[in-house]
Amino acid sequence: ELLVEKAGEHLPPQARVLDLCTGSGCVLISLMRLFDGIEGIGVDISEEAIAVARETGRRNFVHPIWRQGDLYKPVKGERFDMIVSNPPYIPTGAIEHLMPEVRDHEPRRALDGGEDGLLFFREIIRDAPLYLKEGGWILFEVGVDEALAVESMLFDRGFGSIRHYRDYADNDRVVRGRWLAER
Repeated sequence: ELLVEKAGEHLPPQARVLDLCTGSGCVLISLMRLFDGIEGIGVDISEEAIAVARETGRRNFVHPIWRQGDLYKPVKGERFDMIVSNPPYIPTGAIEHLMPEVRDHEPRRALDGGEDGLLFFREIIRDAPLYLKEGGWILFEVGVDEALAVESMLFDRGFGSIRHYRDYADNDRVVRGRWLAER
């Protein structure tokens, strides 16, 4: 909810939005339902996730473009006003300690963010400037205790307007940054 809310605060009219690690597509679908004129592309490595996202979009009367593939590969050469992502961010060693309703019912690759939970943030942030328009925004949902590390990655990559937001349980949950140009 918070990722969609904060993304909506930064959407320009007629925005092109890229949702990386889209999963069920709920973030992109919600943005397209709430804000008119969005062109949305959702990417996920899982064919099964893309099938679920396509059906969820159809049921919600929005029709993003869905592409199966690894992060930016399916959108090579394209530019966006915004990138949103709720990537896998659970540290590998913590997955076995998750609540059973999460651990036993979510695909492992939808949870596993690598040894420190930050694997996908590193990869997405590294290449984000190649896919964002000047002034474009990137927003992430992050795990508990990951906001400062993600903010630091954004800063090191040259993003500005970096900020994190707390969710309704008072946990740091969303991080945003704005791409202005190479420094």
